[in-house]
Amino acid sequence: AVLGALPTSAVGGVLAYLGAEMISRTLWQTPADLWRLRGQPPARDPRRWRQLAANWAVTVAVALSALVLGLGHAVLIGASFSVLLFVRSNMRDVVRHVWNGTTRHSLKTRPMNVTEALRREGQRIALVELEGALFFGTADALRARLHALAPRAETAILDLHQVRELDVTAARILYEMAEDWEGMGKSLVLAEWPEHDPRRNVLESVASAERSVTLHFEDTTDLALERAEEQLLERLAIERHTGAVLQLADTMIARGLSAQELNLLAAELTMHEFPCGHVLFRAGDPGDCLFISLKGEIGLRVPGTTRRLASFAPGVMIGEMAVLAGTARSAEAVAESDVTALGLTVESFRHLMRSHPELAAKVSGNMALHLADRVRILTGDLASWVSRSGAGRSD
Repeated sequence: AVLGALPTSAVGGVLAYLGAEMISRTLWQTPADLWRLRGQPPARDPRRWRQLAANWAVTVAVALSALVLGLGHAVLIGASFSVLLFVRSNMRDVVRHVWNGTTRHSLKTRPMNVTEALRREGQRIALVELEGALFFGTADALRARLHALAPRAETAILDLHQVRELDVTAARILYEMAEDWEGMGKSLVLAEWPEHDPRRNVLESVASAERSVTLHFEDTTDLALERAEEQLLERLAIERHTGAVLQLADTMIARGLSAQELNLLAAELTMHEFPCGHVLFRAGDPGDCLFISLKGEIGLRVPGTTRRLASFAPGVMIGEMAVLAGTARSAEAVAESDVTALGLTVESFRHLMRSHPELAAKVSGNMALHLADRVRILTGDLASWVSRSGAGRSD
């Protein structure tokens, strides 16, 4: 009776107000967000724009359906659009980027002749970075992409860091890919799924049932690249003095030096022996000496972790940045095997600059070339991590 006494326009106004309050604010805020993102460079985050636009379109469609057709039809239409968007997002190509060994390297720093050989023949190594979900459709498309790489690549590495899901069908297809590559005398390596990873467990369960091919896993893409490079160097028969102790003349610091200059430099160097696992220096230690490995490998690690920043093969120098700049160490150096190394202290280097400035200039130039190579590699690694960050993963 009370409502009947009220004017119809007043009741309608109250109902309209309450209905407007029930509508999500995103319905009118999202267009402003889309307009703001539209002005940004497309390369910054195009997926966010597309996802936001699709979600807003579904919201509008459901709201209009509720007003025109009723709540039941709106629920049906919203569910249908959600399913379509889910299928569309999971059907997109899982291949984010394809690299080869000429543009993407491991973190191992090698002598110049070996590095040049890897640059010349690096196309024999393919690195395929994946993202998204692997199921029947996407895995079968991946098989086609790998088949196209097979004629020129001897080793293919799948970077699975950003693969969120793997079903049994996709695991079966991955296993068949490994069979295909082994049948061609080539290697398919799966990286970034460490032991006990649930996705790896699904794949290993398929492999254990078949038992015709052994799957090749590496905990990190860096280790997978290093193994592939070592195998390539063995096939190329590149001389690397494996197991032998190098002479000073074979090292990077001695490039372009005459016999007399080598003798003068050798007089300033001291011999060191480090067992496997020995810490040469830690982050924060004074930069009082650089090391040139004659035998064995030295790893540079992130402080407090086992993940390496670089690995230095025999003939390569380490610690030269702290010596040149006179600053504290920024990382931790560990002997990855038994190491025989030469050491050049800051005092010895300064003595060389005073007594033989021309020789010191050549040595400094060799240090600068070495640092330039490392910066180039670091730039590639940064590009990879930025690529991963763009996919929304922070680990």
